[in-house]
Amino acid sequence: MFELSKKSWKWVIGLYTSAMWTTSLLWLTLVTYFIRDWQLAFKIYSSPMLFAILYIFYYPESPRWLLERGRTEEAIDWLCKIAKTNGVQIERSVITEQLTQLKDNRRSNNDVETHETVVDYLKRVKVSGRFCILIWIHSSAMLLWYNIVFATGTMNCCIYVTFTVMVLLEGPLRMSYNAFLLKRIRRKGIAFFISASSICFIILITLQRYEKEDEFWIPKLVFGVVSKLMVQSYMTYMFTIASEVSPTFFRARAMSALLAFGNLSSTCAPLILKMIGTNTPVFALLALLSANLIFFLPPVIQADLPNNLDDAERLALTAKKLFAF
Repeated sequence: MFELSKKSWKWVIGLYTSAMWTTSLLWLTLVTYFIRDWQLAFKIYSSPMLFAILYIFYYPESPRWLLERGRTEEAIDWLCKIAKTNGVQIERSVITEQLTQLKDNRRSNNDVETHETVVDYLKRVKVSGRFCILIWIHSSAMLLWYNIVFATGTMNCCIYVTFTVMVLLEGPLRMSYNAFLLKRIRRKGIAFFISASSICFIILITLQRYEKEDEFWIPKLVFGVVSKLMVQSYMTYMFTIASEVSPTFFRARAMSALLAFGNLSSTCAPLILKMIGTNTPVFALLALLSANLIFFLPPVIQADLPNNLDDAERLALTAKKLFAF
């Protein structure tokens, strides 16, 4: 989706993913409240995923990726279909002429077309190093997210009330301020939201340790809801910047790998929390320290998506901070 939008609209794509996450959490809350058989609830909750099969027939292949792989005719076909869907009348010959001109300009700039591989990606330490930082931050944030979720029952007398309050606030509130902030920040958004979530959660567990007979239930609910709201907000910025710093041939792989490592952390979180308990600041402190690693990535606001590894490395030239690479 990032590759099909102009750079001034990339924030809209990030906002769209944020909205879908909130919708899915509301759906999860409703299903588990009315259906207490966890197996049946899981089947019903997962059923909308069947519609993803339609993406194969409906969603267009990225023309940018097809061009990078030398599949020019397929790219032209998709561009014609996209134009027709958008109600734009454009001749195939015009698209062909523009792409030919683009290729000629790249040759004149000594931008040789090469089929880059994952091995090439790993050899570029600056580029692959950025991705390792994103994986580490996302993994630590997912550990914190699950710590907050598993501690939901201690924030209020009813876990469904607490979670419903969280979801209802996350929807309109997170969408509204992300619509404003995502146009202007990426790295600062990740650092701020993870740090704020960590601090709120540490305050929450501190209240839990020193309260007597639920005397702090209102502050606990407030800090718990804010903590989850903050860590939920960071994800929009993470997946947006992950697409913006990855070259075309690796962009889809980057998103898949980021999700895979996040899922690995999600799998490990319940096992670790079972041993150390949910009333612990370990994951919050880890996320708090990890969040500031994001400033090692270059700024990407209004930057063109990198087509290849050379473009990805050149992103660092626009960095205003000394330690961005």
